[in-house]
Formats: sequence, C-alpha cells, structure tokens
Amino acid sequence: MGIMELVMRIGFLWSGLDNKKERREGVVRKRLMSLGRLLSNFSKESQRARVGIYKRERWGYRVKFEMELPGKKIFAEGKGKDLIKTVVEVREKVKRQIKGHVERLRGN
Repeated sequence: MGIMELVMRIGFLWSGLDNKKERREGVVRKRLMSLGRLLSNFSKESQRARVGIYKRERWGYRVKFEMELPGKKIFAEGKGKDLIKTVVEVREKVKRQIKGHVERLRGN
C-alpha cells in the first residue's frame, strides 16, 4: 500500500464491465491516485472520492468522479471509447477544479 493510497480513498461503482481484466481497476486507480498530492491541505475524511465507470455498446465508457471538499463539490465526467483515456480526461478536469478551489481558499 503506497502513501497516496493512505491519503485518498476511492470507491468504485462498475456497471457493464464483466470481468476484472476488463475493469483494469489497478490501472484506473493509479491514474486517479495522483490527485492525492493536491489534497494535502485537506483532512483525511474529506479525501474520499466516488468513481462510477459504466460501459455501454453505443458510446463506450462513461466515467463519473465525485468528491466533496470543504466549501466545494468536485464533479467531472467524460465519455469515450478508451477507458484509460477517458479516466485521464476526467482526472484533468478534477485537477483543474481542485487547483482552482485551493487558490480561492488561499485568497489568490
């Protein structure tokens, strides 16, 4: 268990993905855990995220990310044919929101 895993907890909801190989949870978790570095100023209780990953024939993957920080609800979602690219897209949206919130809290 790495340091980032101790800092940020991620709960997953999988829908439409049949087996572990298709889910690739370790790869997805690794892509999202880098967000933990941005959360060092927040309590461990607020460093919890919910991630929904859905797969449908028509549009491929849909990834939803939700997290509540003091004073801000973080939400992002993306759709795409490639799971990892979609996760990275959502991570970048979340990263921008967290950075903006931290700057507002600092008064910048």
